[in-house]
Amino acid sequence: MQSVGFRFAAAAGLAAAMVLAASAGRAQEYPAKPIIDRVNAAFVAALSDEEIKKQFFNRAVIARSSSPAEFQQFIASELARWRKVADAINVKK
Repeated sequence: MQSVGFRFAAAAGLAAAMVLAASAGRAQEYPAKPIIDRVNAAFVAALSDEEIKKQFFNRAVIARSSSPAEFQQFIASELARWRKVADAINVKK
């Protein structure tokens, strides 16, 4: 059986990979949908574990699961939101 620490790190790593894929606008191109669905299922399963929830909570992280499409929409809205802020203060690309 895997340790809670390993499962927490894996869940956090999956989340980071999904953020990077979605923020790059490539979530539908790469990785393929079956892979995204599998990663999402693993993430949802990890977040249902009370010890994993506790590990996130102890790090002041509120983690919730969603569908890949909902996650992609969230990342797109966050990018648009923070792009406006960056433009307002003239952040150079």
